[in-house]
Amino acid sequence: MTNPHPRRIVAIERGRDAVAPVCDAVKAWLRNKRAQEARQRRRQAMEHAVLVKCRATGLNFAAACAGASSEARALRGFMQQIKNGDEDLDREAACIVRMRAASMVGVFAKFEMVVVLQEPSDCETHAWALLRSGLKEMRAML
Repeated sequence: MTNPHPRRIVAIERGRDAVAPVCDAVKAWLRNKRAQEARQRRRQAMEHAVLVKCRATGLNFAAACAGASSEARALRGFMQQIKNGDEDLDREAACIVRMRAASMVGVFAKFEMVVVLQEPSDCETHAWALLRSGLKEMRAML
């Protein structure tokens, strides 16, 4: 599924949150989030390769992933990197929550981070559209 959130924060590029480093922290978090998403896609490709091999040989997928093959070891190592990345993102997000924005640009950066964190469910379509359009309008005003 493609993320509906914008890939860059226009407000951060237009202005600076000079007193508090909220904008820089959010930009770094978004960069790390994109890297984590890329790792997730790589993991899916690795799992798919193991699954294809299992289908060809009749092996059980769970057993193959737990096995001693080079693919299984690489997959487990990569899964640990993903786990570490998730923990880092959580820690960074918690730090950003505690930061105080010194301007509307910093506040806006936090709101755009929320959009990245919370993807909509089917039942939230209108609420999500309202949030995105409100942020777009606010961005234009900054």
